[in-house]
Amino acid sequence: MRFLLAALSHYKISYERGDYIGTQMTELRLLYLLGELARRLKKEEEAGLYFTRVIQHKKRATEVKMVEMAREQWYVMRNQKQVNSAK
Repeated sequence: MRFLLAALSHYKISYERGDYIGTQMTELRLLYLLGELARRLKKEEEAGLYFTRVIQHKKRATEVKMVEMAREQWYVMRNQKQVNSAK
């Protein structure tokens, strides 16, 4: 848990500063990682925002697989929320 929190924090800083630019890390990949880390830390609302950014990103056609993965996680989270609401 501690390392997931540290990773989320550091990736957020990288995203905010844009220091990933010029590396193999793309904005879409970084947004997906932020969403996945937030999801694993049970921060569903934050994760949903990051996955939505991936899905709606202007360069989504260049990384179709990343968009599919984000969409899949978004649907899983939405379905879990509906199941939990029904209880």
